[in-house]
Amino acid sequence: MKKTVNSNVIAANAFLSTGQDVLSKEQVTEYVKTSSMRLNEELDMVVGPFNVNKFIKLYDPIFGVDMFDKDVFIRSENDIQVLIDCFRKSFPKEVKEILDETGRELMIEEFQKQYIKK
Repeated sequence: MKKTVNSNVIAANAFLSTGQDVLSKEQVTEYVKTSSMRLNEELDMVVGPFNVNKFIKLYDPIFGVDMFDKDVFIRSENDIQVLIDCFRKSFPKEVKEILDETGRELMIEEFQKQYIKK
């Protein structure tokens, strides 16, 4: 039987895995999608459905949205420790490795989009 993981927990890890305080809604959604596929393939885990707007509303004390409703940001540097304690500590090492690798790949793709002309 597959283990199910809450997609909001995965989304919160997007900020830890990328090392970013601000990510676009698209980046958070892409991170959850990619992590979900990899966790399913590599560890036989299922990640529940994800909605970035519901995620932001649910965790409003920790995350905010810019005035253009495009970017999600961590409200305070103190919230990084909250993210680690609430959304990361309980994961096994294998899950953390997949999440971190997904975060690195997301940032590499973002760098390539911005700085490497095709």
